[in-house]
Amino acid sequence: MAIGIPLLIGANSQSYSVAATRFINMSLNLDQIRPSLEPIIDLICRNVEFVYKSPSRIEFISATNAQTNYLSESMQFDEVAVKLLLTDSAHIIYINIGTCLVRKFIIRMLRTSLLDDEDPGVLLSSTEKGIFSFMIARLMSEMKKSLGDSMPNIKILSIYHAQDDILKSVDIKPYSLYNFKFEFSAEVHPLTLYAPIEAFNFIIEENLDVKKLLARAGHVKRDLSLIVHKLTVKPIILTKMNKGDVILFDKSTLSINHGSLRGTINGIWANWSCLGLLTNNNHYYRFQSHSSLKNHQEDEIVEELHLINDQEDHLLEDSPHKLKHLAKNIRVSLNIELSRIPMSLYEISKLKGGEIIDLKRKIDEPLDMVVDNIVIGQCMPVQIDANLGIRILNISGGNDKDHN
Repeated sequence: MAIGIPLLIGANSQSYSVAATRFINMSLNLDQIRPSLEPIIDLICRNVEFVYKSPSRIEFISATNAQTNYLSESMQFDEVAVKLLLTDSAHIIYINIGTCLVRKFIIRMLRTSLLDDEDPGVLLSSTEKGIFSFMIARLMSEMKKSLGDSMPNIKILSIYHAQDDILKSVDIKPYSLYNFKFEFSAEVHPLTLYAPIEAFNFIIEENLDVKKLLARAGHVKRDLSLIVHKLTVKPIILTKMNKGDVILFDKSTLSINHGSLRGTINGIWANWSCLGLLTNNNHYYRFQSHSSLKNHQEDEIVEELHLINDQEDHLLEDSPHKLKHLAKNIRVSLNIELSRIPMSLYEISKLKGGEIIDLKRKIDEPLDMVVDNIVIGQCMPVQIDANLGIRILNISGGNDKDHN
């Protein structure tokens, strides 16, 4: 059941907080939430019926944000607040219940309305609070025995009446309100649970449903790009590149062996990468994956390209001021690409270590120089001493990327 952080789509969606969107979603999905509460509710009702010999029923009505600053401001004058501690998470929660319902429980259990020498009025006496605390502790103990680990560990801390001064300082702004209807002894009573949003697992967060994802979006295709090297470069440097120029890389996981590139290379699909080994077979390159997909920025090597002796500064002397400023301070990505293979989300999700992909690129074919998904030139790999690099074959304004 996915009732966790709901999806709000639209121009105004960012104006809603996580808490607000959670409650919007809960209000729209009450029928889905109720089953997750049924085991606890059913157990409470069965215990009440067994002890008090009267039919009972609890129904979850709604959830909302706290509309007041302090607990005392949200209570009726004749209500009681039960303060509980979730011992595993140290969250404090409160349950509001009417004084008349509390007294009805006590009277049914003791078979008398004579509780002590105090005159029974609107406020609960200390004896009544003590008896009701015992009743709640006993109920929680029985629930823990029946529900086991699915029942949170709860400790009762205190019981307050709406008129108690201490409730005037209980800040409930970060709390959510869960509203219930309790039918007992032919009467209907409201119950309200105050709790921090994260206190309960009433709302079950759903893990990724891979089957559903692939059924709805498995056909979506992106290119698996085999990138030999990634460079960042000032735009002005691109204008000075010419046929025959050589760019040497400081670092590379590839080298030239018997006329072809060999070594480790990243296959990039959308924003994810798959590390693998570049080999060849029958004069065509092949990619053998080493691992499954991961965020490709984690281990990405990006090298900044400079002209020798910082020659780019004098190229801007006659440029307009704004263009000169932009050209000196922005960077663009220049990727040296070996090949691109269209693959669907379904196909890429099945990619495992050891799988081989034929890249449909001959070892003597030039590589592509790509800026912002546009091919601006072709080049061939070269190696000088231990440094891999490229020699530019041609470079121009560029054409749309041809997917190979």
